[in-house]
Amino acid sequence: MYKSLENYVCKGLNGCLNHAVPFGYRFDENKILQVHEDEAMIVREIYRLYLKWCSYQKVSKEINKTSLSWFDLKVRFSPYEVKQILRDIVYTGDYIYREYSHGGKITFEKYFPFHHDSIVPREIWNRVNNSYLYF
Repeated sequence: MYKSLENYVCKGLNGCLNHAVPFGYRFDENKILQVHEDEAMIVREIYRLYLKWCSYQKVSKEINKTSLSWFDLKVRFSPYEVKQILRDIVYTGDYIYREYSHGGKITFEKYFPFHHDSIVPREIWNRVNNSYLYF
């Protein structure tokens, strides 16, 4: 168990995630997170609209109308997916490595600040999340 955990943490320090690549990012050839600018523009717009309306539903409807015309992306966002994007600290350039038990409890957590390039400034993320830090 420890060796596996150590390997994951070491990979995390190098920019590798232990989960799917978030919308707005891609892995480069070394498995380091890099900003995918077309998608990053949509992520930034999601944050902007949420600061304007404070409604996952309104942001979802608006972004679905406009994002389809941007770059011919065929992505639809539910209110839940908007919430996930808004709550994910990865968009600030930070990363939190977590391991969970079979019951879903966090058994290990490690915070990596300035892990990769950010899409959203920390100040904007804090405003959207009412200054709560989820780590």
